Amino acid sequence: MISSHLLFFLFSFTLYLSLFAQSPSPKPSLVLQAVCWDRFASKNICYFPWGNYEEENATKINLDIGFSSPSYPFVYYGKSPLKFFEQESVELPDLSERNKTKLTQVGEFTFNTTRGIISDFLLLLLEDKQNAAIKMYPISLMQENLPYETFNCYSQYKENLYLAYGEQKQVLAPGKSVRFKNMENQTSSEIRVFTRNDGKYTEALKEYVKVSQDRRGIIFFSPYRNRLKMKRYYINRSPIEEALGYGALPSKVQPGNIPDDNKSVLQNSF
Repeated sequence: MISSHLLFFLFSFTLYLSLFAQSPSPKPSLVLQAVCWDRFASKNICYFPWGNYEEENATKINLDIGFSSPSYPFVYYGKSPLKFFEQESVELPDLSERNKTKLTQVGEFTFNTTRGIISDFLLLLLEDKQNAAIKMYPISLMQENLPYETFNCYSQYKENLYLAYGEQKQVLAPGKSVRFKNMENQTSSEIRVFTRNDGKYTEALKEYVKVSQDRRGIIFFSPYRNRLKMKRYYINRSPIEEALGYGALPSKVQPGNIPDDNKSVLQNSF
């Protein structure tokens, strides 16, 4: 026999799902990707797509973030700031309770929203070892800031850089950015970078860069042991419906909170 407590739980949860399904699908505040800035770095962190991390049954999404390419896209429905956590299992002395997960906040992203507009960012993650935290530097991926078939170049170099991509040529000043576009019948897909000293141009590096209708890019130039180093990230077109956390409910079912003799009844009810 199903207890009155379980009946009430089933009715409440079913009503909650029904009301949520009938309401217009909410739009995320953000769609994001992330990448570790430091070479060979990686992060296993999590976040709560509705920002309700203080609730016991809040939906949680795990993220695996590497250094060579941006992570899989993920969405966020909550308000600013978006908080990220590391998690670890904590063994409890009371055997009647399950082991719980301890969350430690390691970073947050503060943002502004415009009603009806979903903001799009790439988060660069830098480890702050002194404070045992992660610093986050956002780069806008909105179409007007980084159209498909283009790539933006950013300079951390101390002097002007002289860039050539096919027939396109631009001067990139320290701390600034320039944009290149993939052109039809372009003679080369290599970007050539020159420095200038005493009026002479010296080729510092040459790398292959290819963007398309479904791909755009971000490139950083920075000094490394008296040489010029290039970091290249590609952003591929991906339907927002396939992003991690898209369509997630604010809360999830917790069968563990239901008496054992009613668990099988609950499981068979969905």
